Amino acid sequence: MLSVAVGELRRRREDPHDPQTMPEQPLPGTEEPQMTLAEIDEAREALTRLDDLSRSIVVLRAAEELSYEQIAEALGISLAQVKVRLLRARRTLAAVTRRGEP
Repeated sequence: MLSVAVGELRRRREDPHDPQTMPEQPLPGTEEPQMTLAEIDEAREALTRLDDLSRSIVVLRAAEELSYEQIAEALGISLAQVKVRLLRARRTLAAVTRRGEP
């Protein structure tokens, strides 16, 4: 049993593709694009067009990367409400950023 564990540890150390031994930095060319100040201002302005609950849902999903279930629990609303409000908020944000107005 011990030899199996030692063999597994050696294999992991020697495997350059093992996720536990790989660096946490992204590979070149795979970084997420950075937003410009103008894009940040535009996103901030678009978020102000949403009601408080919808804005909270968008922020929890996009910035905090919470699941729909976690958002529902955090805000004390149903899962269906999270999904519907997020869909409507995304449509509103898309319309605002495309045309400048809803």
